[in-house]
Amino acid sequence: MNGALLAAVLASVTLWHSYQGAERAALEASIAQANAQLAREAQARGEAPVRIESLAIPFDALHRKLETAIPRGHGPDLFLAAHDRLGDWARLGLLRPLPEAVAARWRSRVLPGLAEALTDGRGRLLAFPFTFKGLVLYRNRQLVRDAPPDMAALEALAPAMRARGGWALGYDTGSFFFHAPFFLAHGARVFAEPPERGDPPPFAVFDRRARASYAYVIGLAERGVIPREVSSATLARLFEAGRLATVISGPWFAGQIDLPADRWAVSALPRLRGRRLGSFVTVEGLFVAASSRDVPAAVRAAQALLDAWRVRARRGLQPPVLRSAWRAPERAALPPLVAAQERALAHGRVTPNRPEMALVWEPVGRLLKETLWRGEPLEPALARARTALAIASRPPPPARDPAPWLVVAGVLLLGACGWALVRARRLHLVDRVRRERFPLLMSLPAAVAVALLVGVPLLTGVVLSLFAHVDGGFRFVGWANFVDLLGSRSYGPSDPLSFWFTLGVTVLWTAVNVALHVTIGLVLALALARTGLRFGRLWRVLLILPWAVPNYITALVWRGLFDTQLGAINALLGLAGLEPVAWFQRFWTAFGANVVTNTWLGFPFMMVVALGALQSVPRELEEVARLAGANRWQRFRHVEWPFVRPALVPAVLLGSVWTFNMFNVIYLVSGGEPGGATEILISEAYKWAFERRMRYGYAAAYAVLIFAILLLYGRFVLGGRERDAAVGPREVRA
Repeated sequence: MNGALLAAVLASVTLWHSYQGAERAALEASIAQANAQLAREAQARGEAPVRIESLAIPFDALHRKLETAIPRGHGPDLFLAAHDRLGDWARLGLLRPLPEAVAARWRSRVLPGLAEALTDGRGRLLAFPFTFKGLVLYRNRQLVRDAPPDMAALEALAPAMRARGGWALGYDTGSFFFHAPFFLAHGARVFAEPPERGDPPPFAVFDRRARASYAYVIGLAERGVIPREVSSATLARLFEAGRLATVISGPWFAGQIDLPADRWAVSALPRLRGRRLGSFVTVEGLFVAASSRDVPAAVRAAQALLDAWRVRARRGLQPPVLRSAWRAPERAALPPLVAAQERALAHGRVTPNRPEMALVWEPVGRLLKETLWRGEPLEPALARARTALAIASRPPPPARDPAPWLVVAGVLLLGACGWALVRARRLHLVDRVRRERFPLLMSLPAAVAVALLVGVPLLTGVVLSLFAHVDGGFRFVGWANFVDLLGSRSYGPSDPLSFWFTLGVTVLWTAVNVALHVTIGLVLALALARTGLRFGRLWRVLLILPWAVPNYITALVWRGLFDTQLGAINALLGLAGLEPVAWFQRFWTAFGANVVTNTWLGFPFMMVVALGALQSVPRELEEVARLAGANRWQRFRHVEWPFVRPALVPAVLLGSVWTFNMFNVIYLVSGGEPGGATEILISEAYKWAFERRMRYGYAAAYAVLIFAILLLYGRFVLGGRERDAAVGPREVRA
């Protein structure tokens, strides 16, 4: 029995994925079918069956978990992911190429272009094609009965849609992925001719044809065919309200629409000047991880899962990759949305899987936002985008000899040890430890925990800041990352993407927020501390709620309130007869939206601290001050403030540190718009680490500088508190 159980455990195959909703349900159903097929095959061969076990991981965390777990042998056997990170994963050694015989068989079984997307530069197939996703045209059947043949038909529809406060066509205008149909229709390419080995990547996203595609969509916005500023989050609501006649999106959009099925339809993208609009097609691969303990079992499990494609097509709306699935009568049974995906593949282009592709999204997206959202001229925006792409694709700093650094570090360590010994002798530390060994022993677990949870990550970050991440490894570069940051080598000090500009924004952000937190919190605490306040307990609970709700939920709610098209704030402005505000197109309005959100999150903490301090004020002092004729301001200044101030000082210090590093609000509300101008240091460090081709050393340098700034600030604040304590308490004057 134990032997059978051990064999079953060894034959299990773990699959990681990030599917949710209908896609997850369809995947789990197909896993059940695959397990049944594997059991039948194992029974026929007289072997222990291979069983697939799945684990769902949030989309944002999947890539990081894979890159962390697989090199340490703790990753899955199989994982599902888009092909765009294939180049980086291959260089990191996270993947096992498919066996040659298996790869040859599957190349002939899948639709054209899918296997090529999962092939590396050496011609090896690194994953099984699992499904693919491209862009299609959704249309409101009450507004557009038949599929528009070309863009001219949509432009002809624009005047009627403008009359009802809408547009003929909508898509995420700030995303290069959704701009791709117009980009490809103009014959533009992401890369020019393949480079020679060692040459820099020949980007072509800003050449003549690409420029024509950007100018074309700017013209669409000027003629009112498309909205200037719209994001994926608001497309579905505008489409449901009848303010968008058509929408360019992917299969995920169907799950966001709350309309009866007969009210909308999908079709292939229209033509532009005789050429069919295509899209970047994302191929989702079923990868065999390098951490797999049984590669043959993982390969058998993957093939069984691919054969169970019908349930995923019908329940999860995932287009199948097998050629046989698109022949009659199988094709006739596919849902319309799935059938439209084949046309997206036929007319589109599989997204390049070169690692350099990750560098393109941000500069082109920023170009689109500057020209479409903010209406800036195209040529200056193109120049800025070219500069940003050149900086992002610049090679890392050259390697340096670590030997002198190790010598200096050793000398400093010996000096620190010597200073510690001298200090311990002066303080008679050994005798004190002997006398107080029991309390010290009791505090030892806490000290170890602090060292492991704080000291080790801090030291790791400092060391990492001296390295550059290159081809899956780390190269020692010394002070190069700090020289680049502090010397504004990449961007000038006045550029929104420079360290010094971002530092200025971060300091301003922290000062304004903490001032508002303290002011509003103190005023509310004074109001709640009044004796005889009706419903006092109820008011306290209501005012603490903003602090109790998770800050990312609050940030998303406020982002919706500030939305240009559907936000409640602009709706209120419209009721008041005022023009709606494009909140994230200008620095001060975007900065203000961030401040309002964070003020809502932060004032309850200061209110609670101040309220607790006010309740410690002796009532006798207040009564004496009142009898002496002191007015309300005098009682606050001379009686209450001396008790409130000592409590607020550490609260202000904590609030400053939290606000200085308030990543969620910046990332979820303004997203750094306009053009990165509202980024703070922590959000900029995140982008260098995860959105600009894993510049971990550069991001670590940001983190070290953030720590140094906050350490100096904390020392200044606490030093001032110690000086006040040394002077002694002030006399209380009535």
